[in-house]
Amino acid sequence: MDNIPPQCPGNLLGQVMADGSVALRWAGGTDPDVAGYRVYRGTSPDFLPLPENRIATPSDTGLVVPNGSAFVYKVTAVDTHENEGPSATWILATPVGIDRPTLAFALQGAAPNPSRDGSLVIRFSLPGGGAARLTATDVAGREVAARWITGAGLYTVELAPAGRLPAGIYLVRLAWGDRTLRTKAVVVK
Repeated sequence: MDNIPPQCPGNLLGQVMADGSVALRWAGGTDPDVAGYRVYRGTSPDFLPLPENRIATPSDTGLVVPNGSAFVYKVTAVDTHENEGPSATWILATPVGIDRPTLAFALQGAAPNPSRDGSLVIRFSLPGGGAARLTATDVAGREVAARWITGAGLYTVELAPAGRLPAGIYLVRLAWGDRTLRTKAVVVK
């Protein structure tokens, strides 16, 4: 049984066209069983990619969205067994003359915490390229979930395998290059 989701699409780029449409493109994953992608649209960087804000399911690594320049986009890869990986995020750059805040290497932690249904949704940001590894370990030190994420951006990742973890206390660790951040998460049922 395949319950391992594909990696996050890399190098998500967007270009606003003269007519207000947005041309999105991204690098396909290296996972051999990627069947396609899901594109989501929201109004803030921290929106969750949910079925109600999904706007497309392309099989290719690009999409043009009409009248789309006022939105934030997230793209995920989906494999042949319907496992959906973490999302890459694209936000329109701030106009010239206004400082755009730079992304920090940050781990916001789990939400909700404590989790009452076994899901473990982690929010974090990466300021630059390279791969980061997000893991959860139980109190015995066993790694119970892990994801690789590539590229700068704001991320919201469902970390639990198959979406659910047993009740317990977990240490969530985000490693990027030689830097590491940690937080605790609790699952109660």
